Amino acid sequence: MNINYQSQSPSFGIKISPRVETQLYKQLNEIGEKRIPKKSFETQLENVKKWGSDDLELVVTRNIIGDYGLGLKKKIENLFPVSWSFERIGGKTELAQFLRLKEANIHKTENTIDCLYKKYGLDIFKSAINNEQSKFVKVKIKH
Repeated sequence: MNINYQSQSPSFGIKISPRVETQLYKQLNEIGEKRIPKKSFETQLENVKKWGSDDLELVVTRNIIGDYGLGLKKKIENLFPVSWSFERIGGKTELAQFLRLKEANIHKTENTIDCLYKKYGLDIFKSAINNEQSKFVKVKIKH
């Protein structure tokens, strides 16, 4: 009997969703090596994976204005996961936002999710979902 005793180190940081990681690599290839060195991108990727708690995931979300950008998805106390976008991160593309991302942004967004949940409960996140669905229905009816 052959038993493999290799242990994998547990992940104690933020997860990056496969969709976001694919999008980042796609944008990096479009821009090219001259503008953004791949080594600096890989360094930022490794750093981001170390930041934050292990129940966080880096995703693409909508901010208050309605624009898409990077944000965090967090599972709240055995309930469904909620997401919130990063505030005050410049950049039009996900890659530009990712390269400007700092550990403080992750902690601030995580604290914002926790604070909103403690103050308003799930109502604020449900109303955001309902508003998003009603916008979709209105757009769908116009066509």
